[in-house]
Parts: sequence; structure tokens; C-alpha cells
Amino acid sequence: AFSPDGSKLLLANDASGVWNAASLPVAGGDPTPLTSSPDNATYAVSYFPADERLLVTADKGGNELNHIYVREADGALKDITPAEKAKAGFLGWSDDGKTLWLTSNERNPQMFDVYAYDATTFAKKMIFKNEGYFADAITGDGKYLALTKEHSSANSDLFLVDLSKSNAKPELISQHTGDAAYSAYEFTPDNKALVYGTDEHGEYNQAWTYDLATKEKKELVKADWDVMFVAYSDTGKYRVSAVNADASTQLTILNTATNAPVALTGVPAGDINGVRFNRDETKIAFTV
Repeated sequence: AFSPDGSKLLLANDASGVWNAASLPVAGGDPTPLTSSPDNATYAVSYFPADERLLVTADKGGNELNHIYVREADGALKDITPAEKAKAGFLGWSDDGKTLWLTSNERNPQMFDVYAYDATTFAKKMIFKNEGYFADAITGDGKYLALTKEHSSANSDLFLVDLSKSNAKPELISQHTGDAAYSAYEFTPDNKALVYGTDEHGEYNQAWTYDLATKEKKELVKADWDVMFVAYSDTGKYRVSAVNADASTQLTILNTATNAPVALTGVPAGDINGVRFNRDETKIAFTV
């Protein structure tokens, strides 16, 4: 991701022989190492929204029990998910940057609960006790959580939880017959709709939206290939979508105000991932 001031990109590389977090100047130059683990792969997750502290993730000795660490401004690492024999993952930031949401199976090795962490004190609170779902996305205001449940490799369901209600239960929003797969991409920046993927309506995976207020579903992106992902810039000015066009990722950047695509030239054919916008929406970064 971009640093808060837009001058650097947060990334991970294995220049030392082990994966570590690093920053790369947007203006050009060599990466600067941010972590220096000699043995445990340490991957970059996110800058903090308002400062250059960052989140990284690492396991120990290849045990695949990743923890989430905060790298302080002085380079010190603090494990904010220290539970032994537990695995943690990053789910998102609140719109105001004061809360980060993580998943962890510390309560039950088979279930990943969702926790809200204070971005200053790192005090935590469980906000969703999981009983068999995958937590995929959360609104920036922390009100809605999108969940999926897999029945088979070809059949899954999509659920929503209203976290503002005490003891709220997941609500099924993907009623269907036969095999159909569902996945949550992300919520729109205005927190009004969920963007999800499904192959219910044809041979290929399509992107649809689910209006949180009206519960109306609308087709968003359809192609003669699978839609791979949909993402937005911070304010929603731009929408990025990609389709798997004969094993090459075909990227579209749409100006949502004019509904006109933005020209993207000079990109070699290949698999495009990690699409990120800077804060003022003037630059985009991705890997190929």
C-alpha cells in the first residue's frame, strides 16, 4: 500500500534471502528494509492510516500460525496477537483510522472470530463469535460484516451480520437452488452496498452489488471471462475491476462519476494483483 503521505510503497521482498517488509520510494530508488528477520518470513500488511507505523505478519519456524505485529516508528515490533497456538489475520481499518479489525482462532482453533482493536492502545474486543463461517469484509463504519460458508467446491453462500445489533445472527442473502458459488469482494466506500462475486447467473463469475438498505441486488461487472476482483479508491471516485481473459488479467479503471474508463497503457500481459490507490487518488500501484 501507499504510505499516508503517498511518497512510498509498502511491500515485501526477499533480497536478504528471507521475506521481509520494505518501503520503496514512489519517485524511484532502492527499497529500504523495514524488518530484518533472519529466519521467519515477515510480510507487509498495511501502513497505519495517519502515520508511518505499520502492520506486518509472520509465523515462527514455518508453523503457519501467523501473528500480527505493529512496527513502531523506531523499528520495534510488538505482537498484538500473542496467543500461543493461534493464527491471526488482518480484515481492515475503520474509516476514521481509530480501529483495526483482525481475525483470530485463539478461542477455538477451528473458528476465526473477529476482533476490534484500538489503534492506539491495542485493547481488543470480540465483535463476532464465529460458528462456521469465513469473515471476508467489514464496512468502514464497522456496522456490517460479510461472511461466506462453503458447502462444497462448487456451492457456497453469502451472509451479512448487522454488528450494531446485540447478538445479531448471520442473515443469508444468497438464496439459490443447485450449485452456485459466492464470494465477498468488499463494501463500497460509502458503506451502502456489498460487492460480491457469483457464478449463479451464467458460466462465468460475475460481480454484483447488494444494497444494505433496500436489499436490492444489481449486476455490476459481467464479461465472457471470470471477474477476478473489484476494488475502489478511497472516496469511490474510481472503481477497478479485472477479468481473467484467457489466463491474462484484463484490468479496467472506471471513473464512477462519468462512467468512462481511464486509459491504462504500457502494462505487460500477465496476472495483475495488489491494486492500490494513493490517498489523493492521483496514482495507482499494482504487481504484474
